[in-house]
Amino acid sequence: MGMKRRRPELEVDLAMGSNRDLLNMLEDNTLDAILIVTSDNEFSKSKFDIVPLFEGDIFLALCSSKKWM
Repeated sequence: MGMKRRRPELEVDLAMGSNRDLLNMLEDNTLDAILIVTSDNEFSKSKFDIVPLFEGDIFLALCSSKKWM
């Protein structure tokens, strides 16, 4: 079932920026949540609730029949 059917009131917008910019927007309540890849010392754990999503390497899979680089 799609997200819109399960949570029709939920509005999702994508904002891109540096970790610092995103953390500042979160602290200013411009954003409700952010996804970042960072070290533990880049943000204050006392200011934010932190939810680790996963551990391990991140990979980008590309179609092998196309020239990407």
